[in-house]
Amino acid sequence: MILLASGESPELETYIRQLGVECRYAALEYGDCTFTGNGPDGEAGIGFERKRLSDLITSMQNRRLSGHQLRGCWQAYDFVYLVAEGIWREGDGGEIEELRGKEFRSFFSNGPGRSAVSYEQLDHYLCTLELKGNVIVHRTKDARATARFYVSRWKWFNQKRWEEHHSHDQLYTGLPIKAHGTDWGKPHEHDV
Repeated sequence: MILLASGESPELETYIRQLGVECRYAALEYGDCTFTGNGPDGEAGIGFERKRLSDLITSMQNRRLSGHQLRGCWQAYDFVYLVAEGIWREGDGGEIEELRGKEFRSFFSNGPGRSAVSYEQLDHYLCTLELKGNVIVHRTKDARATARFYVSRWKWFNQKRWEEHHSHDQLYTGLPIKAHGTDWGKPHEHDV
């Protein structure tokens, strides 16, 4: 079962349920979504902090995300994800441009002076969270894509035990490997 923080939107819950996973609201101390699954040492807690661009920028600037929210997630969960929701890109002047309607427009912070925010500054912040903060950053375009990501991760952590995941252990031989049914990818008698 996927648990959503009480303040999360009903559309997110609807999308998750449409994807066939049970979902309910809960009073989460940290994070916007959580579930348990199979970790390397047994049951593990997986937590997600969800941020739309404006909240991501604000919480980066006032240090609330890394100074409070993620600190709580690190204590509460074994795996911590940051879901950065929205469609944005780097503008010609290095600023962040956000898709609004059918066109990209420069994104301005909500603080005093409403300055344009540097794409590089945000990218470096997210990179630091990934490489030094042990946070898995994933971008989604909207609530529907976020729901699909939550469900995909729920399935990954719950449909196999930790040690059954092997896709990272592949060897490339340059030769096609023939197989049938559940023995996909295993060499067998009529391999050339």
